[in-house]
Amino acid sequence: MRYRWAKGDQHVYALTVEADRDGSKSIVRGSCTYTVKGVTNDVQESESSGTGFVVGTDGYIATCAHVVEDATHIEVTLDGRKYAARVLFEDAKKDLAVIKIDARRLNVLSFGDSDRVQLLQEIQAFGFPLSTLLGTGLKANSGKVAGTVDLPEHGRQIQIDAPINPGNSGGPVMNNEGQVVGIASSKLVNSVATAVGFAVPVNELKTILGRLGVAVPGSGSGEKLEGVQLAAMAKPSVAFIKVESASGGEVFDIGYTASFSQTERSNRRNRIRIGPPSFPTTERAQGNIRVTSLGQIVGFSGDGSLPHVLGSIGQMFIDPLNENGQAEWGGESDGAVSIVQRGENGPFSGIPGFGRRGFGPRGFPGSPFSQPADKTLQTIPAKERVDYRLGQEVGNRISIHKTYQFITSDSEQNPYLAIRGKGELVFDKTLGMPAKYDYTGTLVQTDKSGSKRMPLSVKFVLRDPEEVKREHDEAQTRAIERKRIDTEKRNVPSIERVDALVDKIEGDPNSGGIWVPLKDLVVLAVVPERRDTVLAIAKRYLNHSNAFASASAAHLIAKWGTEDQIDLMRDMLKNKDHMRRAARAEATQKLVDFNDTESFEYIVAALTDTGSRSATEKVIIAAGQKMEQPVLDQLARTSDHFTLKSIIKILSQIGTEKSIEALENISKTNRSRIMSREAQKAIATIKTR
Repeated sequence: MRYRWAKGDQHVYALTVEADRDGSKSIVRGSCTYTVKGVTNDVQESESSGTGFVVGTDGYIATCAHVVEDATHIEVTLDGRKYAARVLFEDAKKDLAVIKIDARRLNVLSFGDSDRVQLLQEIQAFGFPLSTLLGTGLKANSGKVAGTVDLPEHGRQIQIDAPINPGNSGGPVMNNEGQVVGIASSKLVNSVATAVGFAVPVNELKTILGRLGVAVPGSGSGEKLEGVQLAAMAKPSVAFIKVESASGGEVFDIGYTASFSQTERSNRRNRIRIGPPSFPTTERAQGNIRVTSLGQIVGFSGDGSLPHVLGSIGQMFIDPLNENGQAEWGGESDGAVSIVQRGENGPFSGIPGFGRRGFGPRGFPGSPFSQPADKTLQTIPAKERVDYRLGQEVGNRISIHKTYQFITSDSEQNPYLAIRGKGELVFDKTLGMPAKYDYTGTLVQTDKSGSKRMPLSVKFVLRDPEEVKREHDEAQTRAIERKRIDTEKRNVPSIERVDALVDKIEGDPNSGGIWVPLKDLVVLAVVPERRDTVLAIAKRYLNHSNAFASASAAHLIAKWGTEDQIDLMRDMLKNKDHMRRAARAEATQKLVDFNDTESFEYIVAALTDTGSRSATEKVIIAAGQKMEQPVLDQLARTSDHFTLKSIIKILSQIGTEKSIEALENISKTNRSRIMSREAQKAIATIKTR
């Protein structure tokens, strides 16, 4: 299995997350698009060592496959002489390899029958463990056969209790008769099998030598040897192997764009609705990922943190794959969880991010829908573990069973945070991408008030590219048509459209949703023949209890009104309701166009409103010098720094000589150097003009 990243390809995933908490259900729906930008070579050179032993007089040496994996140069030291070597055969599944040096008449070790190995039989493991610390002298570790096991990755193995350290790999495991019964494989010592050694049965090596046409060594005399005699026999035949290798290879640059929304749904028996219904909160995200064909993420930058401690949406759809045909893989890592002080958004919104990238519900800061943390109260160490196991293969698809857990280390019985779950990932080997995923788990948070449990499910599916393209094309067509219709509504007067909305308003005047047709009426181009009708409706709803309706009514008066409605427009400028901001902007422009000088004072006063300031500036500057005196009058009443800055900007555009004195006064008396400098610039601009 490999990810098949090809430059220019796009892969689109649809995601659904459901979580049950406190009698309600949180539902997250989203999508993520990966775009392959290119590929770079990120080869890392390294040097390692291992052990081998002579299996053929003409320079054939056996070792473990992982010892010579990715080798660019192999040097063999045998009986005091150094040789360059090349790989003849590798079997990653059996973890066996045969290499060749240019030598003749070498001493070959005898082979035993690994099928006849017995429990508690004494053995000796020869090799060069920890050569950087212990040197390159041959070492021997004594032990006994602890049993035989069948490992999913490598098949039947001999379990031994002799210490097997890095550097022992590939060395002979011999019985007391001087016969090789196994090949030490330290690669199988991991976090699951701590302090347990394994050896590949020598009968597996016999089969490989047969394929290569190398004569299988004999069984020797069969006489029992003392330790010194056994070491003397082994020494000229056991080789120290130094390997220069290159790993990493191609690294793919992937860009992602994503969006997701979260909705809350109460259970029916607990459902209480107060006020208008809530709307989904939408989050958009983007970023870049550097990833290998095995799904190892080597670089990440981006945003889009999913709720419920699920981590970055950009990494949600990439899992690490197995190497060398392993049936099981995974591991354990250290992590941490930070307890932060957040706003009141539910018991789980404040659960922060944690842990290492690359597995399961990944560790990044929590929900984007919660308030930013005020401060970190405590950081708790944690352990994160993920395990993968190959499942059934059908056609070009193979299932992967995944188990995941993340548990804080503060308490064995009641950890602050514990997440446990399992799921099934289906990988499409032809596409080289995960096709779908179904995960279920439970998040448990425990503190002084007790424990809170949150069942959680995560599902995603790889979208069909043709379907995605069709939806994209249809969406573009709809967007173009909507834009055309909106442009037509705004610019082409239509009695039919106005009458249709008027009928809807008049037909149900007490409806709570009356603000919708009023809002739609605001969008339409003015139809002079219907002006009186529309203005009558607007006046009726101007003080309606529904704030949306009254704001739309005010906007209608500003847009459809004539000089007969100047008083109403002037009143709008005095009303600072933020929902009437659009109506005030429309009224401001109308009053300037009408040259209603009595309104100029109220127009200029709008500069003190942060939300309206920018729009008001543009109207005043466009109106020109007739607004100069009202602006100067406002200047005399202004002490606010930002309003003052806005006035200086306006005067630099429309001011005449009579503005210079006021600006010079600012330049001399204002404590702000920046403001003083701006006033001086405005004076220079006016004098130039």
